[in-house]
Amino acid sequence: MRWLIAYFCLLISILLLSKGLSLQTTSSNYFDSNQIEIYFMGFQIKEKVPREFIPMYSAFFLMGSFMFAVFSTIITLNSLLTLKRFK
Repeated sequence: MRWLIAYFCLLISILLLSKGLSLQTTSSNYFDSNQIEIYFMGFQIKEKVPREFIPMYSAFFLMGSFMFAVFSTIITLNSLLTLKRFK
């Protein structure tokens, strides 16, 4: 069960990382207006985000990715140490 949670956290981390990097690399020519909508996994995060706040949202996605990656690593290391202890 721990491995399943670790893999799930790793998957969420990769998805958050890709969303954060895609928001960072969004060019200003991509916008039709001064605001965009931000979606993650089919859910609308924010309806109208001004251009100047897009780097902040990108940083939040990248921080979330880091947190899920650390959580996945802690679960994996804890599982490995538990297996090694009982051998």
